[in-house]
Amino acid sequence: MIDTYLMPKNNETEEAGFDISRYTDYDFVRSRLIYKLINYRSNRDKLKSQPHRRFLNLAISYCCAFKTPIGENANITVTCDHLKYWNVTEEELYRVASKNTPERLGGRIEPLASALKRMAATGPADEFDEQEMYICTNMEFFYGSSTILYEGFLKKFASGLGCSLIILPSSVHEAILLPDRGESDYKGLEELVAYVNKTEVSPQEYLSDNIYIYDIEEDLIKMNI
Repeated sequence: MIDTYLMPKNNETEEAGFDISRYTDYDFVRSRLIYKLINYRSNRDKLKSQPHRRFLNLAISYCCAFKTPIGENANITVTCDHLKYWNVTEEELYRVASKNTPERLGGRIEPLASALKRMAATGPADEFDEQEMYICTNMEFFYGSSTILYEGFLKKFASGLGCSLIILPSSVHEAILLPDRGESDYKGLEELVAYVNKTEVSPQEYLSDNIYIYDIEEDLIKMNI
């Protein structure tokens, strides 16, 4: 098992508060635009009025991220109407968000047992100590599943393991990674993901019942079929 792998965020992007009256000013909003991964099917109606692009059975959508005056994460979902008065395209939005998201939110991959112990400071993570599982999210734990889209992020981590990865979509905020050494029960893992989604994950945070494979040779994420 390897140690925590970090992609630091750019702390210069941190600002508390947000002047909503300037939301029509694209130059003001631009540096705050990020992308997030959501389930396509369960958000299909909402996505009719939101710029997005398909990613397998998911969707990449966009929001304007900012900090509240007390330092909490908040966001405004970008709609097609916003693009009209900004006079920008979805292609431009994707290009800007692809740069901003890693810079504003960073990324982290760490052993699941370590993450659970750090968050709970108790013993429920002991059962994971011997399992090679990793949590993949961002430094803010805010729509962190989108870190799997970062250029080179999974490739560098998988190279350290020397194999491809199995991606379990835990929620919109994180994914669980397992080394794919050809011995995993894909069907059993998919059943586990579906069960956890049904019993533990809220509809607002649900991402997918499917598992995905990051192919290290092709540097590509695929659905498990």
